[in-house]
Amino acid sequence: GSDTPGGGSRTTRPGPAGSGGPGRSATTAATAPGSVATAPTTAATRPASTTAPASRIVRTAGGTVTVRAVEGAFLAPVVTAAPGWEAEVRKVEATRIEVRFRGGEGGDLTVRVTLGAGGAIVVEG
Repeated sequence: GSDTPGGGSRTTRPGPAGSGGPGRSATTAATAPGSVATAPTTAATRPASTTAPASRIVRTAGGTVTVRAVEGAFLAPVVTAAPGWEAEVRKVEATRIEVRFRGGEGGDLTVRVTLGAGGAIVVEG
């Protein structure tokens, strides 16, 4: 008796992974005749920034100043005055921000933040 049609015997040996033989682990996608298989596409992305974004939160009795620098320049600061205080953004430049808090028992407070060498955020005074 034979196991296969036609009277011959058939031996199956596992092939190496991805070989296309029995035991294979690779999968292939079928394409229609005359078509070409292509790799999936992805949406275009922005080139990576040359410097990592940096941020700093400065807390004072008068309130909080949050600054963020991207590619060597500050973005607009986020300023929150403490209860009983008023905040005034006095200067916003690429490498310098100045915020003044007025009120409370402490009078006036000024926060000066500069963007130093290598993108370091430095708080003055």
